[in-house]
Amino acid sequence: MEQRRTQAVALLSEGRSPGEIRSLTQLSRPTYAKTVHNYNKDGLAGLRDRRHENPGAPPLLTDAQLLLLVQTVRADYEDGILWDAVKLQACVEDLLGEKIHARRSYELLELAGLSWQVPRPAHERANPKAQADFKKKASLKRLKRLGISSPT
Repeated sequence: MEQRRTQAVALLSEGRSPGEIRSLTQLSRPTYAKTVHNYNKDGLAGLRDRRHENPGAPPLLTDAQLLLLVQTVRADYEDGILWDAVKLQACVEDLLGEKIHARRSYELLELAGLSWQVPRPAHERANPKAQADFKKKASLKRLKRLGISSPT
């Protein structure tokens, strides 16, 4: 990208028109305008790629807040309580006074070392014992077909 910006400035110094420069360098109108502005302001240093200098947004939660949240989620997980985005959003808002987006709540669950997958619901008339027996019989049939003696 720096090469295209430098080329745009070089073409501009040759007296080419902005439309021709944009066509040759494939720069959009706003990018071309920003390139010229940065060059006029800072010279060749204004054409550098500065993305690596961007520190990014501050962390969503402090380390102490994140630790408190992780401890809360893990304690419920040990008790068999599953968390989802809505529940985590409400917890973050109650405990920490911070509003977060649903996607952020999934990221926080991942930071806690938990999966954000939800188990499939069981049918109300499902019989777990009958399902286990069926699976056992099916696996025994498969072993028999393969010529393997069944484990005792």
